[in-house]
Amino acid sequence: MDSSDSPRDIAETLEKTPRRMSDVWQLESNGQARIISEAAYRAVVFELNECGSLIWQLADGSRTTRAIALAVLEHSDLEPLTDFERVSRDAVDFLEGLHAEHLIEWT
Repeated sequence: MDSSDSPRDIAETLEKTPRRMSDVWQLESNGQARIISEAAYRAVVFELNECGSLIWQLADGSRTTRAIALAVLEHSDLEPLTDFERVSRDAVDFLEGLHAEHLIEWT
């Protein structure tokens, strides 16, 4: 997502529930995930930082994007009241990127 996305688009995505695709493998080391996908008949490896790894772990189909953004805030030194909008946008952008790569689906 980019700066042209409307607040409504963000709000709608915050209510969606992301779930990792079943044909994706994960390796974890030092709190960071490496995701391996064979989607579209090609093997692709994605290396995630600590925040991306947390979002990936939480994208299990049981939480909305909003709940995932709140969990990221809880695991950081950010201020929930002032930083929620930024963290929400970052979580939406990250999850939309995973969706574009066929790593998650929306339920």
